[in-house]
Amino acid sequence: MPRDFLFFDEEKQGMVWWWALSEDMDNGGNEVVDFEGGYYITYVYKDGDEETNSKLYNQALEYIKNSEIFELDVRQNHYAMGHIITPS
Repeated sequence: MPRDFLFFDEEKQGMVWWWALSEDMDNGGNEVVDFEGGYYITYVYKDGDEETNSKLYNQALEYIKNSEIFELDVRQNHYAMGHIITPS
């Protein structure tokens, strides 16, 4: 399971990197953010392919908009996040 996530913070206007701690991990003195549970939509694309990223992101937004079950929840600490897989 990926443990690191990157997102653009709308309020601070900058990129933020989070590491998901497990219950037994020490925070090393870093700020800890309580990340609420819920449903999250995901999609996969090759890093650097912004055309595909944009297409999939917009499809995800459209899916949520047309859903009778889900709703978009954009608020502080609830931004679109990504996880980049880097081959070794």
